[in-house]
Amino acid sequence: MIAQMMFGLQRYRSWVCLLDHSIKYLLRKITGPKNKVGRALTWKFDKDDADELLKRMESLKTLIHISLEMDHSKLSQAIKENIDSFGTSIRLQLDDIAQVLKDTKAAHEQIRVNNDLDGLRQWLSPCQPAVAHSRSCKRHHPGTNSWFVDNYLIGLLNGGSSGLERVILLKGPSGTGKTTIRSQAIEALAEDGRSATFYFYCSFDDVTTQDPLSIAAAWLVQASIQTQTLLEELLSDFLKSKQRSAPPQFSIQLLEELLAQHFSTLNRVFLCIDAINESKQSASVVDLIFRLARSCNNLTTIVTSTSDLGEPGAPAEKFDISTVSMEQGRMEKDITTYVADITKSHQAFRTASQELREEIIAMITDRLEGTFRYAPWLVDHLTSQKTGRAMRLALQEMPHNLNETYEMLLDRAPKGSSDRASTSFYFVGFSRPWIQSNRRQKLRFCLSYLSLREFESGYDVSDQVLHARFRRYPLLKYMVHNWTWHIQDLGRGFWEAVKPFLDSHSQPGGGYFGWWLRCLGALRECHRIRHDPPLYYVASYSLLNLMEVMLQFDPEIDIEARGGRVGSTALQVAAFRKQFSTTTSLLHSGADAFSLDGSGIGGGFSACF
Repeated sequence: MIAQMMFGLQRYRSWVCLLDHSIKYLLRKITGPKNKVGRALTWKFDKDDADELLKRMESLKTLIHISLEMDHSKLSQAIKENIDSFGTSIRLQLDDIAQVLKDTKAAHEQIRVNNDLDGLRQWLSPCQPAVAHSRSCKRHHPGTNSWFVDNYLIGLLNGGSSGLERVILLKGPSGTGKTTIRSQAIEALAEDGRSATFYFYCSFDDVTTQDPLSIAAAWLVQASIQTQTLLEELLSDFLKSKQRSAPPQFSIQLLEELLAQHFSTLNRVFLCIDAINESKQSASVVDLIFRLARSCNNLTTIVTSTSDLGEPGAPAEKFDISTVSMEQGRMEKDITTYVADITKSHQAFRTASQELREEIIAMITDRLEGTFRYAPWLVDHLTSQKTGRAMRLALQEMPHNLNETYEMLLDRAPKGSSDRASTSFYFVGFSRPWIQSNRRQKLRFCLSYLSLREFESGYDVSDQVLHARFRRYPLLKYMVHNWTWHIQDLGRGFWEAVKPFLDSHSQPGGGYFGWWLRCLGALRECHRIRHDPPLYYVASYSLLNLMEVMLQFDPEIDIEARGGRVGSTALQVAAFRKQFSTTTSLLHSGADAFSLDGSGIGGGFSACF
């Protein structure tokens, strides 16, 4: 191969043939016909032949040597090139392996970070508002609840004449469909895509959904799905606390700051919070909403509630709240649509006449009074009937309103279980703390109930009339014994509603105050009510909540005023009746522990021990 490249194949062959010829010629000379001795002693070559022959052989040897050297060099070069190529391939494979290892390490690191973030998200927001949202969306019936999105939300998204509404309150009674309407608003905002939407659902059934810190944390967690860097500031503290097996403590101010910073980077933000009235810290939640509204001009908050936001003088008064009422007419249209669709599609109504269908639609719509929540229950009750006649009978027996519905359900309880049912209702009423908005409503209702015109005559009624009134007014027993429990922590504004009720004691018969004490059944000398201070009786019966409100908000109260048969102060009568908590509260308020009652006996100081 080398000879072919350097000299050509024919020349190389001629050299080999020449060498072969020379060797054969030399062989003939040596092996001629002469004897062996002559061949051994006789030199058969002359000098010129020998020189020529040796030169030729030397040339051929040189050529062969060169050929061998060249062949070795080419082989070495080929081997080197193969080794280099193989080395390059190995280096590329090693680079690929290194990149795979790097990517794998990065993937494992990202998985670890994601797991840490998921742990932080779960710790921050254990209540999972997405589950509540999905459940609410499933309750939506096509063709209903669209009026809010069409009439209000679309206008906001398109920049209507109302401009940027800061707070929108969707207000209405329980069961009218506020939650479903708000869930459809969230879906509409998500579908529009021009704004960022964050939501939350409060619930009586879950304490974690009632805390403002949980609400802010849930919004932050939702925002971090798209922007993971939001949680970087919290993640390091979370991991350190996790190593110490101690939960981290994040303040609501920190979460608000992170939310405000994130909202400022967005074009438009909607916060949606449902059933704020079901939070026992509803006032704090309202404060959170308005603090965020002050920080973010691009923020709109949609709130659903059964009552207004805040009280007069509260921070809510500083904002223009756009209130959208759940008017009965709007909800009746949705109920009509729902019932009409069911009567057309459900198999139970397949044989029903058009007249019966229209009668069902009209009666259900009329009797529900805009309460959408009970429409499926009534329709299911009708679908369980076998014939059209049975449906008409069920319609006639159907409750005319929600009060009759509740009455019907209670009537189903066995007659001998009425006491047990009453005890159960009391347990439900006191099994967990009331939220402030509910206590306000309860207090107003209780005072209105106890101030009915029929009770204005006060204590001057016979036992027969007293028992008859308890039978005629089924809630009277609850009002008499429990209204003072609802007065706690309601502030000075509600003291103005309580004071006229207490001041009525100076009217003939003790007024409404005297009637209330008569219902308590502990008076022996009712005529003294008009002349004794209300504080005396409040302390005597250990009505601690009412007494503390009186001491805090009544500037005219005389803590040493005397009442009763022997002229005792509130402290003395409380001590005499062994009311320890009441006695302690009076002492802290400055009552004289060393004074004597009208009979010359002291009681305040000894009650302290």
